[in-house]
Amino acid sequence: MLKDGGVKKVGISTNVALLSEKVSRDLLEAGLDEIVLSVDSLKKEVFETIRVRPKFDEVLENSLRFIELRNRIRPQTSIWMRMVRQKLNKDEWPAYEAYWKPRLSSVDRLYYTNNWGDQLANFSPVSESYQPKLPCVALWSR
Repeated sequence: MLKDGGVKKVGISTNVALLSEKVSRDLLEAGLDEIVLSVDSLKKEVFETIRVRPKFDEVLENSLRFIELRNRIRPQTSIWMRMVRQKLNKDEWPAYEAYWKPRLSSVDRLYYTNNWGDQLANFSPVSESYQPKLPCVALWSR
């Protein structure tokens, strides 16, 4: 619908848990331009501690299948493979990069972001918000 409405570049971000073969095909065939795949570890126990509900084996399988389908259906779709680096996975970047880099293409991006809340001394998360119905800003920027 966005492409039909004239939006030139459409992208989404996902934790990959629900990125089944059907969903992947549908997204690619609809003309998805960019997707951020958030996979925070290649170690099952670390991944499932960071991401409580998604199952590591499914996420890895979904990620690899999406790359394969993208290569066949819509090679111009850019995949941004992202790790949110934090205490549990802070030393994994070299192995993570070595695993994903050969699987990605020249239109892709492989990177990590820091979980700043996990890295600030004396950090305590906000427990209340003065704007409880604040919408997700990514809807207007991604």
